[in-house]
Amino acid sequence: MSADGQSDSATGHAVPRDAALDGIRAVAVTAVILYHADAISPGRHLFRGGFLGVSVFFTLSGFLVGGQLLAAASDRTSAVVRFLRRRLVRLAPAALATVAVVMVVSRTRVAPWSVPDGFAPPDVMTTITQVANWHLIGLPDTPVFRLVGPLAHFWSLSVEAQWYLGLSLVVAAIWTATGDASARRRRLTAVAVVSWVGSTVVALVL
Repeated sequence: MSADGQSDSATGHAVPRDAALDGIRAVAVTAVILYHADAISPGRHLFRGGFLGVSVFFTLSGFLVGGQLLAAASDRTSAVVRFLRRRLVRLAPAALATVAVVMVVSRTRVAPWSVPDGFAPPDVMTTITQVANWHLIGLPDTPVFRLVGPLAHFWSLSVEAQWYLGLSLVVAAIWTATGDASARRRRLTAVAVVSWVGSTVVALVL
């Protein structure tokens, strides 16, 4: 997400950097780091705001990426494809390198999540295909970190990747089917309201 607030060369639209959003992002990162450091330390746990930091990241990502997609689609739908390609090129090399290193280390006895458990093929494949969140949801509570180890953190990147793709498809579909600007705004508003209500209902039920 570090570049979501900068100019988007793939779409040709400049998104000005907002120092306030960078500050909020820094606070969110600090909360997540403290949460994880505190979780593995002995004694009383004082930092419990890690998930709030992740939620802040998701909110900022939705705001910034949504604005870029709408700006891109206002010109032509093909710009949305270039937007997704740019995100893939920016994130994929580091993600694949991390997965490769983790796979190598998992065949040693360096870490507690290494041999004899190691990794099951779905752990790696769901990480690479950006559906790690659904994989983790489907696992029993106890062996989650034994099976996935450091790749467990890819669940948040998977959520964001699915958000990028889903929002891109919605924007492209609305822009393709509707030529009138006011009709597009109405449809986008309807999608936003339905999504918000649905998300709230799911959160309350589960």
